Amino acid sequence: MPEKQPKQSVGSMQLFYQRFLLPLKGYFLVAIILQMIFVVWDIAFFSLNGYMVDHVIPQGEKADFLAISILYLAAILVISLLFVSLNFMARGRISQGLMFRIREEGFGHLQKLSFSYFDRNTLGNLLARMTTDAKTYSIVAAWQLPGALYLSLFVLGLIGYMLYLNWKISLIVFTTIPLTLILIVAFQKRILAVSRKVMEMNSKLTTAYNEGITGVKTIRSLAEEMAFIEKFEKLSAEMFSYSRKRVLETALFIPLIIATTGVGLGLLLWFGTEEVLVGEMSLGTLIIMGVYARFFAEFLLFLMRTIGEIQPAIASQDRIFNVLNTPAEIRDSDAVIQRMAMYQGNVHGAGEDGYEDRIESIEFREVDFSYKADEPVLQGFNLKVTHGESIALVGDTGAGKSTIVSLLCRFYEPTFGEICFNNRDYRERSLHWLQSNLGIVLQTPFLFDGTIRDNIRFGNPDASDDQVIKAAEIVNAHPFIMNLEQGYDTPVGEEGKRLSSGQKQLISFARAILVDPQILILDEATSSVDPETEHMIQKGLHQVLKGRFSFIVAHRLSTIREANRILLIKKGRIIEQGSHDELIALNGAYLSLYQKQLLHHQEREILGKDRLRVDV
Repeated sequence: MPEKQPKQSVGSMQLFYQRFLLPLKGYFLVAIILQMIFVVWDIAFFSLNGYMVDHVIPQGEKADFLAISILYLAAILVISLLFVSLNFMARGRISQGLMFRIREEGFGHLQKLSFSYFDRNTLGNLLARMTTDAKTYSIVAAWQLPGALYLSLFVLGLIGYMLYLNWKISLIVFTTIPLTLILIVAFQKRILAVSRKVMEMNSKLTTAYNEGITGVKTIRSLAEEMAFIEKFEKLSAEMFSYSRKRVLETALFIPLIIATTGVGLGLLLWFGTEEVLVGEMSLGTLIIMGVYARFFAEFLLFLMRTIGEIQPAIASQDRIFNVLNTPAEIRDSDAVIQRMAMYQGNVHGAGEDGYEDRIESIEFREVDFSYKADEPVLQGFNLKVTHGESIALVGDTGAGKSTIVSLLCRFYEPTFGEICFNNRDYRERSLHWLQSNLGIVLQTPFLFDGTIRDNIRFGNPDASDDQVIKAAEIVNAHPFIMNLEQGYDTPVGEEGKRLSSGQKQLISFARAILVDPQILILDEATSSVDPETEHMIQKGLHQVLKGRFSFIVAHRLSTIREANRILLIKKGRIIEQGSHDELIALNGAYLSLYQKQLLHHQEREILGKDRLRVDV
């Protein structure tokens, strides 16, 4: 489930502004200055009406009214075009700059977050925050905020100028302002709450879209199209309901504002006319105050509408900040960072943190781990592995095999106990040092959009073409690659969709080997290749595994039998361990598991299935 949105502190909000808004302060300053110029310009333009009524029109033909008007309008046009151009440039730079910074920092921060964060948050939710929310916030910050500033200054300017013209009548007109402000505060809270719900539903819809596209084969193969469509329609209907509620709140809010400001205009006409009749105020002043009162009402309404449009941006900011303010649960400690700064990787034979680079032993010491507080996966797990050993982890689904490997890779950390490299807790070592010494081949290979060469070289971008080819030859990927029209320069497509599952797996093998890791991890790594190809891979890996730590999870029988030690895991504990022959001789749980798999294999052969796959 998505994380609960935390309440932001003032300090947190200030940090957000410092990271994203302050770097663009120059453009904001230009936009603010332009808004102030527009306010003065517009108020002066409207005041011309009253001046003409009182001074120009009474002079009749003596005043060159037409010439003055044309020159005045021409000057307004030229200057306005210049200011409008500068205004659009400044706001466009703010919008694009904010979107760039939020998405860049958001992507970088997501790469550093712990795997547990992605367990709690859906892909659609995160995508929506870094795309839709970032765009919404950037557009509002660049366009609606300066617009709100302009409208606010204009309203304040009108208030000041109307008080200057006739403060008594103005105060009567302004008696409606408190009621207007009360309505604004009440409705904006309601609109903001609904806007947050709309954003939340948008994330769920994005997730549904993603699942519907990436899982389309599964959906169709199970004939669940209608069920999935109904699920999507339910989410869509819920979002429509919240969106409609937001529209209705706004639709109710705007007429009430119009009514309150309209009352003010009526009061002006009533009392202002009496002032003109008794000679206390000129007709031109009444006209200009009427114009100002009308614009005061309209601009106040525009201001409220703009504030309403800003509400979704506040919700977007909350959601963006929630991601960027989430600390990485697994990261280098201050002591490790200090050591890295001190040694800077300059000690011969040492890692970037100053400790020895070569790993001689790996040890799990009384390790407990749980994904949820009340559901332990590992309890008191102990294991010591020496350099060059290959360890196979077997057991039922949910026994904890993949968890052990994930802890070893420090994708997660023990809730209790230690995992030590060379008798030192690996939390005292650099996270980058550890993970740069890993070579991992997963059951479901992931390839990046690019060429085969790019994917093999991904973990070692400085590798030569000869090294890339050699890695491919070791795992028997070279023949099929050379049979492709563009060879190593063949594009693999998004997530490697242009290649078969077996071909993608071979490339992921080559990629892991090219890194030349001290620790090689195979997690159901040959489940996607045929037995003949697997045999060729095993021949190459037999040499590759020498002199390395290797951990093999739920692999085929041939790999399991060749491991130095096989660990039979049950409920997070080792119940049997030894070589294949030793475990068979024990006549225990491993033998029972082996016999079941052997019987299953024989049944498949009887049925004429030529593909051998033993899930241990």
